Amino acid sequence: PTSIILDSESAFQSSSLGDLIKQLSAKYKTRDDFHELLLFLIHETFVSGARSPYWPYLHLLPRLEEMDNPILWSNATLLQRLSPSHLLPEVMRYRNSVFRRFNAVKKIDIITSHFPAGIFSWDTYLWASVILDSRSIWWGGQRHLVPMLDFINCAELANPKRVHSTSLDTTSRYAETKAGARFVKGEQVFENYGQPNHVYFLYHGFSIQNNSHDCVHWNLQLTKAELSAANSFESKQLLEKLRMDKGDGSLDICLAYPVPPYLWMFLALKMDNVDSLKRKNLLGEPTAAAASLLDTILDTQIAKYASYNSSHAASSAFIASELSLLQSTKEQLNRHVLKKPLLPGVDPVMVDEL
Repeated sequence: PTSIILDSESAFQSSSLGDLIKQLSAKYKTRDDFHELLLFLIHETFVSGARSPYWPYLHLLPRLEEMDNPILWSNATLLQRLSPSHLLPEVMRYRNSVFRRFNAVKKIDIITSHFPAGIFSWDTYLWASVILDSRSIWWGGQRHLVPMLDFINCAELANPKRVHSTSLDTTSRYAETKAGARFVKGEQVFENYGQPNHVYFLYHGFSIQNNSHDCVHWNLQLTKAELSAANSFESKQLLEKLRMDKGDGSLDICLAYPVPPYLWMFLALKMDNVDSLKRKNLLGEPTAAAASLLDTILDTQIAKYASYNSSHAASSAFIASELSLLQSTKEQLNRHVLKKPLLPGVDPVMVDEL
């Protein structure tokens, strides 16, 4: 029932936070669904406590000291547990983003004065952020905390294409989620969240084996010379298309096989042959030269995992899944692009793509 769900609307309607939200909305001429729910969560948990109608749910939520999410680890621990992975800087960016939001919010007097002394702190803000980022159920473009539903763990089910989905019923009084598979009485219920392992690990601290939605989070970089050489009209258009035109020449990708077209486009920029490939209508296609370069880049990345050693089980499992996917991608690249015989007179492009 929606009556026990925490979201920005229940916060707006509440006696504990409704007036504050109205003041903020009047002052800034907008609504902030994330922070309305975050502030509501903090108030109901740490101010209202057992008096809150949501307490039967709230008191079951893990506290900060019980969590093992990467955002909570020290830099030294992050380095030890995630050193070969490109997720390492992503975790740091995520933590810095949460910290910047906290610093901005704590400067708003009508927010800080609404809470008793010591309640609205970095620790409570960080805790609420992790809770929302790891437990929110989405529908209608907004996040919601749904008692019991957010306790269901993730697993790859019989039909991996059937992923979690929640929506309101026709009366808008109930949130409905249908099971992704058949479960017998007494059996643990699982859902497929439908995300790659790097998303699971970043926000939840776990990964799953044989994840059909998996891909490796990877940051690729053009050198200053390569970025400077990308000065033709076609190259500038491509930089804009890849959203690299205002940055430092880096591109975040999600790598698996088949290799996504935008990675072949990036490699065209790196090899300075965008114009030539565009004329041949091959931009975004897996040419042999680009595949050879990618193979070399993969070798360099895979070699970084050789010295990895961590006793942290969740991190080790994630790193193992990432390495396995990189190796699988390299094997598929060799089998289907670099090693595949080409037809006489055919341009060195993957035959299946012609």
